[in-house]
Amino acid sequence: MNRNTNIANVIDGNAEKSQYDAEAKKVLADKNILAWVLKYSVKEFSEYPVEVIQECIEGEPEIGVHRVLPGHVPAAIKGMNTEDAVPGEGTLTFDIRFSVVTPDDKRVKLIVNVEAQKSYYPGYDLVTRGVFYGARLLSAQYETEFADGYYDDIKKVCSVWVCMNTPKKVENTITRYYMMKEDVHGHVEDTARYDLLEVVMVCLGKDCIDEKGKP
Repeated sequence: MNRNTNIANVIDGNAEKSQYDAEAKKVLADKNILAWVLKYSVKEFSEYPVEVIQECIEGEPEIGVHRVLPGHVPAAIKGMNTEDAVPGEGTLTFDIRFSVVTPDDKRVKLIVNVEAQKSYYPGYDLVTRGVFYGARLLSAQYETEFADGYYDDIKKVCSVWVCMNTPKKVENTITRYYMMKEDVHGHVEDTARYDLLEVVMVCLGKDCIDEKGKP
């Protein structure tokens, strides 16, 4: 099964329109489509049907229309702000931002950001930008998901980049970047929660869409 083709099929009902920012965000924010994105890009959901995943998405996904200044703490995660202003960087907007709970008995909560990216080469490395977005999602949890040194309450974050107009060498690929432990000297068995940030690049292939812009 071609995972990338499945994602492309549910995203590109109208391929030309969906490449415009507003249209792409609107399409991607649909819970059914987000469920497909989660299934094929976030490992915690890979074994579940999209119908189950869809029910795990909390509230309504926020599209990039709200703004919060640094230091402003939202009252609750639900209805999360989708913009973070960074000194010297202007305002950065999260395309789509939402929380989701795993379907298993553990009911682990994750915070997910999905970005629709038209240009694969915007003048900088998209993965690096994804890491920055993930870091912002982590730090924004202070006094909303955790406070007063209770770092174990931090929720894992995933920044998923759905890339269109990709070069041939990366077409039809899904690549995950994440933190992992390396024993430099000796071996330590531990249960440390370092798996807290992932960046996933979903590079759609042009062959998923026909000449009329239909999947």
